[in-house]
Order: sequence, then C-alpha cells, then structure tokens
Amino acid sequence: MADDLKLPGILGQIAEVVGEETALKLAAEFGGRRLYVPVRPRPGDALAQALGMDGAQKVARILAGHVEIPVCRNWQLRRQLLELIKTDLPSAEIAKRLRCHERTVWRYRRRVRRAKHRDSA
Repeated sequence: MADDLKLPGILGQIAEVVGEETALKLAAEFGGRRLYVPVRPRPGDALAQALGMDGAQKVARILAGHVEIPVCRNWQLRRQLLELIKTDLPSAEIAKRLRCHERTVWRYRRRVRRAKHRDSA
C-alpha cells in the first residue's frame, strides 16, 4: 500500500529532493507535457515562475534538459481513495465523491484489508 502513495516516475525523484508539495505543483502546472529544465534557471523561466527560484534551482540540480512530466491523475485518485477508505464512509459515497466506479472502491478496500492482514501476520 505504501507504493500507492509514492509519486510516479520522475515526480517521485523530485519529491525526495524538494518535497511532495513542489512535485505536485510541477505536475499540476506541466503534467502531460515536455518541460525544459535549464541548468541555471532564471526568474523568467517557466519552471521558476511555477515553483519560485528556490524550487526551480532545486529541481535543476537533479534534472536538466527536456523532461516529460507525468499527469498523475491516477495517483491522486489512489491517494484520495486510501484516505477516504480510512474514514469508513460507504463505498457508494466514496465513489460519488471521487467520481469513480464503486468497484474501484471495493478493490482498494480489499487491498487495504490484505495489506493489514500481511502486516499483522
């Protein structure tokens, strides 16, 4: 279940260096597109405008050049699902709130139960 909470691909690497919030901001701004990360970001660069100079410089330390930024919709849905499952809301209510299928909620509930069972064994 911990793997479900890790950001995918390059965003996971970015999150380790600059934090999850900055990585998510990057995904929200540039997700699904190719982004040029300059070695030395300047204030007018798209990356610096989105993350601020400090965030842009930190990202540039680990990435440089053209980078494809993942969209992360599925990751965000999984994270919200796991959080709402902990609240014991009915599956139908969770599905309604997240605009997903009830079967998706059932599958995640089953995964949570299996993970708890494995951890307690």
